[in-house]
Amino acid sequence: MSTVTTEQMSFNFDETKPTISPNQHAATITNIALNCQEVTYACSWFSQSKQVDAKTKFQMVSVVSGESKGFGVSKKLLTSGHPLLSELSTCRRNIHAWRDAFTIVKANAANDTTIEGGVRLIRVEDMEEFERGFFLRRDQLYSAADRVTEHLNVPYTDVDGTVWDSILDLDRQRLGDQFNLRDYPDNLRQVITVSDPVYTAYKPSVRLPAAIYQRECSRVASEIDRTIQTATDYITSELQTAFETLANQLVQRTRVHPHEMDTEIVRFTNAEVVRQTVSGDNITVELKYAVDGDKKVTEVLTMPTETFKTRFCPVETEERKRITTSTIQHIMEKLNGFGHIRSMLGAQGVQMDAALDQIRAQFSRVGGRSEEIAHEIKQSKSFRKSLATALTSSVETLLEQADDVKKVRRAVNLDAIKLWEKD
Repeated sequence: MSTVTTEQMSFNFDETKPTISPNQHAATITNIALNCQEVTYACSWFSQSKQVDAKTKFQMVSVVSGESKGFGVSKKLLTSGHPLLSELSTCRRNIHAWRDAFTIVKANAANDTTIEGGVRLIRVEDMEEFERGFFLRRDQLYSAADRVTEHLNVPYTDVDGTVWDSILDLDRQRLGDQFNLRDYPDNLRQVITVSDPVYTAYKPSVRLPAAIYQRECSRVASEIDRTIQTATDYITSELQTAFETLANQLVQRTRVHPHEMDTEIVRFTNAEVVRQTVSGDNITVELKYAVDGDKKVTEVLTMPTETFKTRFCPVETEERKRITTSTIQHIMEKLNGFGHIRSMLGAQGVQMDAALDQIRAQFSRVGGRSEEIAHEIKQSKSFRKSLATALTSSVETLLEQADDVKKVRRAVNLDAIKLWEKD
């Protein structure tokens, strides 16, 4: 038997009411408890870094007059940009993207602000669809691993007819005398594994003594209450990062030109503003500039917005930023796959989904495909402006909604939520 007695709850609510009511939040807790389960799976990957040998480490550390034991100096493996390695990484991301479309993160039992590593929540009714896509993507990952293994020592010709050196030859060229064949697996399928999903129900065992059974029910309600907050914050942060990445590609390149007498920051002359985020009266900027000829370095600085304007003197140039279809595709996957998340988060999920509609509308008006959207961004200044406005507005709305969850949680009496009654 499953009930939630919202009409008997007592709430302490202030005048700044969130848009989600306590009853709606309580209903979401009940919905998750009754219709969702925990899901976990394990993924192992090959090592992509190894320590350099002791002699090389000593030589590198001596340049900065340090002691070897105070440093860890590593070399990167299998990161040459070979198309088969890129395909393998894409297959791995596809599994995680599929997971993100069907599941929400779970709050850590001991900490209200962190997630439980490796544990997600999924609706029971979504499990079969989730597994079909999960196993398909796992098979694609394994096939990609086989192709990498096949070309570890054999050249590869891509779809454009370009002939690539073998994967190990490319690493041999990058690493020079630090290349060591023993650092590499003979067969990537022996080290790349993804386990089957494992599911765990929320409902406590009816064999528990009555008092402990009720305590477990209360624990579950509290855990889900925190999970709604954690999941909302996590999803909002993921969307905000994706939206701001695209928004930063919509504007012309901006470069800074501090006065030559301002010796503290003169090194930033003609540095590109890679991204900037305004928070209150402060601004955080990521600046990229050249040193020692062609070498590029980046620095992230936070300062009052007025200081940035007056000392760094940013100027928008006629240079356009590079638009990446992968960024657009990433956002489209999140927009199109939000339905399962919306159903889990109840009224909160419906509101979050509605906040994304203005971006969906912008994408749809130019065809909806990532290539079409990228083309329109490059060709139309008015579209860049309207899309940037939609992205900014969506982020602001999502942040407000995440703050609303904090408010409504304070108003809910969790003891009044009866998830299960012992038969």
